Amino acid sequence: MFMKLIFFTFLVLLSSNFFSQDLAEKESELNKSLLLLRGATTDEEMTELNAKFKVKMLDFLKNEGALAHKFNSCKTISVLDSPDGLIRLITWNIDKTDLIVFLTSVVTVLGIAFFAQWSILSNITASLILFFNHPLKIGHYIRVMDKEFDVEGELQDVSFFFIYIKTEEGALITIPTSAVLNKTILTNATASKKFKRPDNK
Repeated sequence: MFMKLIFFTFLVLLSSNFFSQDLAEKESELNKSLLLLRGATTDEEMTELNAKFKVKMLDFLKNEGALAHKFNSCKTISVLDSPDGLIRLITWNIDKTDLIVFLTSVVTVLGIAFFAQWSILSNITASLILFFNHPLKIGHYIRVMDKEFDVEGELQDVSFFFIYIKTEEGALITIPTSAVLNKTILTNATASKKFKRPDNK
């Protein structure tokens, strides 16, 4: 009985060693196909070589023990296992530099999108605050104080993104509502009451 157990153990070890050697040889073939795929210069060539590689990968995965294989020689094959070990994702032909460029691009696009969202939301919020809580009314004569250039004129409209001011010269000036909310504003009830400019002496 003891000899049968030793013989059975020897067969199991021999067969696992045989399968691992067989998988290593097939992985070497996969690696050759993968290197050809990495060296493709045109889109058509890449598509054709990728289709051939997929067929070889499917053949490889049909072998016993292939799903647990570590892919030691194929450097651009990555494996992601689920914590319970029931699911395994295998990707190929993604180099680290390609992945870094891709992730950098995604982060840049997300950053621009978040900034745009923040800008739009801040203007809409500022418009609502100006509309409900600020003493600005359409038809008032106002001065938006700025350290470089004051804007003075009759308030024509308050929209979600801009306020429109008509100057004495007839020019229509638009100012983002979020900028207006951060400035000091002088108001007069009617356009007939102009502001007196202080003498610069």
